Amino acid sequence: MAFDNFVHQAGKTCVAGLTGSDTDPNRGNYPNNDQSADAEINTLSHEVIEAETDPHPNDTWTGPLGEIGDACNFNFAPRNDIGADVYMNGHGYIVQQEWSNAVHTCAIDLPTNGFCSGSVSSVCSPTVAFAKSVDNATPKVTRPINYTITLNNTSDSGAGSNLSVTDTVPAGYVITNLSAPSSTSASNTSSSITVGYDTLPVHQSRTITVTATVPVQPGTLATNCGNLALQDLLQNALSPLTTSPCASTTPVKIPTSLTFLGASKGDFNDSVTLSATLTDDMSAGINSETVSFSLNGTDNCSNATDSSGNVSCPVTPSEAAGPYTVVASFGGDSQYGSSSSSATFTVLLEEASITSSASQQLIQQGAPVTLSALLTDPDGGAPIASKSVTITLGSGGGSQSCTATTTGAGVATCTIGLVTVAQGPQIITDAFAGDAYYVPASNIQSALIYAYPQGGDFAIGNLSTAGTVHFWGSQWSATNSLSGGGAPSAFKGFENGTLTPTCGSTIWATVGGNSPPPPATIPSYMAVIVTSSVKKSGNTISGNIVSIVIVKTDPGYAPDPAVPGTGTVVAILC
Repeated sequence: MAFDNFVHQAGKTCVAGLTGSDTDPNRGNYPNNDQSADAEINTLSHEVIEAETDPHPNDTWTGPLGEIGDACNFNFAPRNDIGADVYMNGHGYIVQQEWSNAVHTCAIDLPTNGFCSGSVSSVCSPTVAFAKSVDNATPKVTRPINYTITLNNTSDSGAGSNLSVTDTVPAGYVITNLSAPSSTSASNTSSSITVGYDTLPVHQSRTITVTATVPVQPGTLATNCGNLALQDLLQNALSPLTTSPCASTTPVKIPTSLTFLGASKGDFNDSVTLSATLTDDMSAGINSETVSFSLNGTDNCSNATDSSGNVSCPVTPSEAAGPYTVVASFGGDSQYGSSSSSATFTVLLEEASITSSASQQLIQQGAPVTLSALLTDPDGGAPIASKSVTITLGSGGGSQSCTATTTGAGVATCTIGLVTVAQGPQIITDAFAGDAYYVPASNIQSALIYAYPQGGDFAIGNLSTAGTVHFWGSQWSATNSLSGGGAPSAFKGFENGTLTPTCGSTIWATVGGNSPPPPATIPSYMAVIVTSSVKKSGNTISGNIVSIVIVKTDPGYAPDPAVPGTGTVVAILC
């Protein structure tokens, strides 16, 4: 059937929500989505209740405000979001309040006839479910969480008024935002909120959202409850409510991820930089946290992350060459959880360098010789200690070797007891065979093997050492020039002293001619004394030693003064 909007005889509308004095925020909403029907229901309820309570107005109702409906005309209880102020049999209606002699004002209900229990001199109280929840019971520290407080009035007729919601978050939590739609007031500090509602209509809910930052209190249970103060429509204070349930949180540390970036290999005993990146569960870099690195549990370093979560530090591998595990670890703190990562790191053989004298070494055949070499790390020149080095004099089948262990200074020194290697230029090979830590290394140095003649020594003048030298023959005095003056002709170049000559030694002595017979053969590389003065006194000839040189002797020598002995100076012994 169709419903017509009633119009008062004075031209005033009878439609709820269209009167000028109606200020309810939901005045334009109609619970049955039909303005005419809802208006007619309200009008009919007005008239029916007047007919029930005042069938003979002039006889039974003499109140100054007129009939029971007229006294409260267009006076509605608070309306919910769909426009209803009362529910009957599960359906919402917009129905004006009626005058109550019991409460001496307009009322939507009385505690009788099944509406609610209580005194007839009051109105029905709202039935409010007051609850609090949190969107994450185990939130991560320093992150935001949202508390939700809900008020839900399930009463069919009893609305609430002058509601005030207060809440204080647990210690350490910091409120950053408050949202309370449809409230009449809302304020907060960093730790508490206060939200006010003028009314809470029937079958109406309200939601408050509190956003807070979680403190760095991992593992600490925190529970808090909201509180609600409210009144009924007669402004009678009702028993305050506490949220049920309340909200509980137990913060947890922020998960982290540690990614090892390298390096994946490095030489033994050479510094290598290890690096990693520390991030949180949102892939953001974590700043100023200490990350430790451990190679094989032996070589360790640590450093703090930068603003991007990157960290690096150097280690020096001390292991033998081969694969090992490198571990990057973050121990966590009060805010962040621990994390680690591992990878394979390959230790490579370190380079080694072996060196010795850069100049030619002069070695006497038939005498012992002590040889040495220096073993170092070429990266910086640090000595390598406790390594076996073999030094070989000569090459091929006639070579001789000795072995020594390097000292803390990297020096290996060993002695060949009696040199038997052939006279003349030879090589000295310094060799390190390598081991589990270092690559092999070798070095070749030059040597000249010489010998002294048997039975004495030959001599040359100190001014005649260049070119072809004459160390023997009848013309010795004529072919040798001396800074100390001419030599006696009786000296043929050979002196038969019994001591091995040394530079700066005392005067040697011999007799003239070939009476001290020279050896039948001479070395191919022979030590020869250099003299600056030869004198004859009686039958004795003597001279000094200013130097000793090595002469490569020419073929054709004979112990006969008539056959000169010649050669070329190839080295200076002293």
